[in-house]
Order: sequence, then structure tokens, then C-alpha cells
Amino acid sequence: MFTHKKLLTHILIVIPLLIFSASKVFAVTEFDTNFENIYQFDQSGNVNVIHKIELINNLSHIYPTVYNLALNSSEIENIEVSVQSATVKADVEKTLGLTTLHIPIANPAIGKAQKTLLEVKYKSTSFAEKIGDTYTLTLPKTQKGNEATSFVRQVIIPDDFPELSYSSITPQATEKIESNSQRSYRFIGHGSDTLTLHFGKSATYDVSLKYQLKNTTSIAATTEIALPPDTPYQKVYLHELEPKPLEIVVDPDGNWLARYQLAPLEKRTVTANLSLTVTNSPLYFDPSISSPLGESKYWQRNQAINRLAEQLKTPKNIYDYLTSNLSYDYTNINEHKRLGAEKALESPNSAICTEFSDLFVTLARSSSIPARSLIGYAYSQNQNQRPQATAKDILHAFAEYYDSSQKKWIAIDPTWGHTTHGSEYFDRLDFAHLVFVRWGLESDYPLPAGSYITDSIAKQLNITIRKENLENASPEFTVEKTTNGDYIINTGHTAIINTDLTVENTKTYVKYLPPFGKHRLNNQSIIKSWQKYSNLYLLGLIFIIVWPVIAYLKKHKTHVK
Repeated sequence: MFTHKKLLTHILIVIPLLIFSASKVFAVTEFDTNFENIYQFDQSGNVNVIHKIELINNLSHIYPTVYNLALNSSEIENIEVSVQSATVKADVEKTLGLTTLHIPIANPAIGKAQKTLLEVKYKSTSFAEKIGDTYTLTLPKTQKGNEATSFVRQVIIPDDFPELSYSSITPQATEKIESNSQRSYRFIGHGSDTLTLHFGKSATYDVSLKYQLKNTTSIAATTEIALPPDTPYQKVYLHELEPKPLEIVVDPDGNWLARYQLAPLEKRTVTANLSLTVTNSPLYFDPSISSPLGESKYWQRNQAINRLAEQLKTPKNIYDYLTSNLSYDYTNINEHKRLGAEKALESPNSAICTEFSDLFVTLARSSSIPARSLIGYAYSQNQNQRPQATAKDILHAFAEYYDSSQKKWIAIDPTWGHTTHGSEYFDRLDFAHLVFVRWGLESDYPLPAGSYITDSIAKQLNITIRKENLENASPEFTVEKTTNGDYIINTGHTAIINTDLTVENTKTYVKYLPPFGKHRLNNQSIIKSWQKYSNLYLLGLIFIIVWPVIAYLKKHKTHVK
């Protein structure tokens, strides 16, 4: 009598959100697997998920008896499981950020080419990030997806979602479901790739910042604070800055530095109210002019860093190395001391966002790729997958590198690429990253908002998602006349960019001028002064030439008489 051999089959699923992986208990050739994954989102970004998994026996005496499903999210609810259309009860284990289902298979299909069908349903709130009118959806990759016979993902969204602005994988089919007012995107293959979808073009935040200034000397002093600047991904609208600064200057890294004069021992609190519009690709004008490659306090290079940079060579390889080899230290997030690149490489398990950023910048520069660290705020509804460093106020560090082929600075976030287990933060950033400062020439200056504290005060940062549209701002300016020359002063709410301004019937080209910025009109003043005095000079010259002629004629006329 023929005896069936039972095989304990394990398929592990983990993610940013979800990852499938075949167990090593059996060879891949013993089963063919077909995956169909359906994600139906609602207006709030909540999702109903259905995983249909088909196991096909390639041998007559081997069949599955248990299916293990591990979901890298504790935000899973309303779990329903069926095997061969019969409801079964799965054993559920929950740990921090992880839900594991042990699914018994009591009635497997037996025999070669026979199919065992499993279906898992649940709801989750962690697959989507909704910011304003934009949505970022992150769908699972599969570690063994390239070995699946068939792998299909279908994403269903409400029809009033914004238009799809980015997809990390090109959809094979797009369909409008008129009956349910929905849109459907179908993706075939690429089971080992993360699928990231962006809907919408930009998100706008209202930002209120406080800066505490103190002159500790007995003489008057000038100091400066860093305001959130324009970047390729960020457009700034300055509603109010009180008290008003002497001026705002732009440093070579593109930072906005507002300058103030403080009396001896004076304390002053500066309040800034701004709106920042953030996009997921580099669309805006970049005021920076530096291409930093040098070392700095936290970007020192030793032999180990130089050897590693020689192996990696490209920004993508560096990014992949960091996301795979550094580990985020959640236990030290609030009291963390910045390590710098050298120690980050030596202590890969003690990293938070600054270590990911510092090591990326240092390795890139060691490979002759200009790179900077970006310090700011990152909007996140999930601190496990998208953590922020918290020191007094919430700040987050990420990075940017210069792509010489595109002639653009490209922002990336290796920290979140690691903590989400492979979500897309290299090819395309999201709508969640705000920049307060860009560190290029120095690794720790200028200080970002949230760092200007002299006394214990309330929260220095207040950031909310803006609901109203911003007004279109036209250039506003005035002309200030001084003994050192004439100046155009930007009195508007946004930077003046690539604009011809008319001053006293003369056009003046302004490449970039932030609010409260000053543009000197030396050449125009000199021209005007020359024009003014040249008229007097010409009159004098005419007098010198003509007067002798007149005198001669008078004299000649007298002789005739």
C-alpha cells in the first residue's frame, strides 16, 4: 500500500508591510506557487487585503500541512483565513511590530499537479501614508518572488484619488471601475521588488518656528538663524518673521540665514511662520552653488571608509549597502550622541538617522560624488517603520547627492529605506520630507530650527498640514538708497527667481533673492551718476569751445565798424 509522506511547508511573509519567502524545508521544484494579492484602499488610506496563494504539487507524495504567515505590522485586524474554501482558525502570535499566523492545512490536495488554495483576509492602516491630498502606498516585495510561477498585484483605489504621479513598477493594466467609482492598477511579475505608488503632486505644510537668541558678551554682536530654505523639492512661503531681520542672505549650500543685531547681554525670541510646499521630485529652482567634496568634523575618512568607497563607487550601491548593513537603534533614539561616519562604520548596530546620513555623505565624497546632509522634519504616522530622531523637537536627517548626468541634486533617505525593509527612498522621495538646513560646507552648521534654546520654553516647532491653497505670489520689492549704493530689497513672501525688475526705467536681472534679501545696484548707480555729471561736463565743454568763437566774432565785428 502506498504511504503518503507529509511535509511541513513554511512560507514566511514579512515587509515594510509584507514579504513572502519560501522555507528551506523543501526544494522550490517540489511546488509551483501562484500569488494573487489584492489591495483595496478607501479615502482615508485604510486597506482591505486579500492574499490568494495557490500551491501546486510537483510530486505525488509531497503536500503541505502548515502555512506560516508573518506580517511585519501589528496594525492588522479582522483576520480571516480559509483553506480549500473552508474557514480555519489560525494561531496568532504578536510581538512588537510583528504578527505571525500559523495556518493548519487539514485537507490538502494530494497528488501530482493538485492544488491547495489558501486565502487570507485582513485590514490594515499601515500600507498608506496620507498627507493632505497626496497618498504614498507601499506594497509588499517578495524575497522569493522571482521563483513564483505567477505573481500578481492589484491595487484598487477610489476614483477621486489624485492622479498617479509615480510608480516604481510600470502597471501592466489600468482600469476605471465605473460601477464602484474606483480605479484599478494591475502589476504582473516583479514579485521580488517593492511597489511604491504616489498619488498627487505636492503637499503643503504650515510651519511655526521659535528661535531663542542671547548675546552673552558685553558688546553689540551680529548673529544669524537658519530658516527653512528653497530646495529642488521644497518651495517656501514666508508669512511672517518677527522681529524683522537686518537681511536674509543665502550661503553657498542654499541656506537662508536671517541676521540680527543684538545689544550687549540682550535676549530675543524670533518667531517665523511659513508654509512649505513639498514635491516628490526635484522640480523647483535650486539656489545652492556649492559642490562639496571635502572632509568635515563628522565626515572624516579613514582607510576603512576609503576601501569601502572604492568597492561601492555609485550612490545606489552606497544606499543599498547602508540599508542592508546598518541597524536602526530604537532604544537610543532620544538620548543618542552623534557618532560621525568613522564610528558609524565601526558600530553599525548603533545607528539612527544621523549615522545613515553621515556615512552616505562621507562614502559618496570619497568616491568623488558631491553630497550633503539634510536636516529637517519628516511627517510620519508610523514611528516603527519611519522613525525620527527626537532631541528637544522632532528632527530627521537624510541626504542628497549631485547627479552630474541630470545636473540636479537628488534627495534620498537611507534610514527609512532600512526601517521599512525596502520601501522606495532612492529613486523617488515622498511628500513627507521637509528641509530646515542643508549641510555641505560644514557637517554641523548652520543649526536647524529646534536647536536655538537658551531657556526652557515650549515646543519650538509646530507643523501642521495646510488645507487651504496658497496665493500666487508676485515679486514685491522696494529700492533703498544709501551712501554705498542703491539696493533692491525683496519685500514679498517668496524668493524672486530669474526675474527682470524695472528700477527707474532700467531693467535689472535678479537670479535669486530671498525675502528680506538685498541686491546691490552698483552698476546702475554708477551709470546714473555718470549720466548726471556727463550732462554738466558736456555743457562745460560746449562753453569752452563756443565762447572763444563768440569773443572772436564780437571783436571782428568791432573792427569792421
